Amino acid sequence: MRTTTTLFFLLLFSIVFGQQTISSVMNGTASNPFVWDCSCIPSTTDDINIYHAITMDVDWLVNSGGSITVHATGSFGESTSGISILFDGTSTTFSNHGQTTLTNLAFTTGAVGHNHANLVLDTALYVSMNSTFMNHGLLNGTDSIYNQGIFMNEGTLFNGDFLNEGTVMNTGFVVSDSLYNLGTYNVSAGNVSSFDVGNDGILNITGTGSFFVENDFLNLNQVVVAQGRDVSVGRDFASGNLSTFDAIVENNGVFHVLRDFTNSDTLKGTGEFCLGESTTNFGFVKGTLDICDNTPTATHFDVNWGTIEPGVTSCVSGCNVGLEEEYSLQVDAYPNPVKDELQVSFSRVSSAEILVLDVMGRTVFATHFDGVSVLQLNTSDWQEGVYYVRILTSGLETLTLSVVK
Repeated sequence: MRTTTTLFFLLLFSIVFGQQTISSVMNGTASNPFVWDCSCIPSTTDDINIYHAITMDVDWLVNSGGSITVHATGSFGESTSGISILFDGTSTTFSNHGQTTLTNLAFTTGAVGHNHANLVLDTALYVSMNSTFMNHGLLNGTDSIYNQGIFMNEGTLFNGDFLNEGTVMNTGFVVSDSLYNLGTYNVSAGNVSSFDVGNDGILNITGTGSFFVENDFLNLNQVVVAQGRDVSVGRDFASGNLSTFDAIVENNGVFHVLRDFTNSDTLKGTGEFCLGESTTNFGFVKGTLDICDNTPTATHFDVNWGTIEPGVTSCVSGCNVGLEEEYSLQVDAYPNPVKDELQVSFSRVSSAEILVLDVMGRTVFATHFDGVSVLQLNTSDWQEGVYYVRILTSGLETLTLSVVK
């Protein structure tokens, strides 16, 4: 936290009353007593309801069962960049149903956070052990997220670096610059896309989830891909841990690697590896996997110094992956402006995820499609405004279009 001002000490210690429920009555600065219905400055243990445009001008602490709730009509921002808020202790909560824009947000010692609408954090979100953060809406612009507790995403998350040492449960839409997992990361629905991925924990892709890596993917521990699930890597994939020798990929779905593939430990399962360029195996390949190298110089792998069990096949699936598949994503949405029906047309796209968000980051429509060239969306119930149509393909290309209703 930044060095606090004399005013901040007053905020922390000048309130002698017990815990109160306090609501905003007008727009203004949080340190102005007349903004609140108590005509006082809220303490760190109060239950604070924000119905108006409230601006923070100092760092803040919420503890001992206190709470801040930003209601749908409210907004919570900062008067200058660098404002941080810490929620600390069991039963201490933050709930955002409106627009919240801050620099740093942290949850420690059992605190809980909920984002139901639009949350923008310029720098960092921290969730400590025994604490929980749940994103049901749009969490956007965060430079780094560090999770040691429980992080649940069923909404939309756009962030820079994500470091997980706790448990992540994703059923929504995630786009990150980099993802490094040291804990347990579960993708049971929706999709996760990251430029680079490092895994030294447990990564599970199950249910209806998909996992996309735009650049490189390094596995040092355990990756599990369920039947019918898809993992796509835009450049190189390597699996192996020379320190512990416990790097395992259990693939029962489809694992695409557009460029180089190296295994130094264990591959197993019933699925398919669809590989683009140079392939090397130093480890063990078990089960009934199908290894399909699209640029083969030998059976299974270009170079094999490991062990391949008899049940493992060589390119029975005949999959096709490689640099020749990289092409510009062509998508059009019309009419724009739209009234009752929006048509989204695709060129040279066999499958993709499509997500429609309103300006508050709320998901209006989401689906996965295969084998269609045009989707027709009923927009008759949409409110007037701007909407964002985002498409993510299994070829790791993304595109966002804006539509006006």
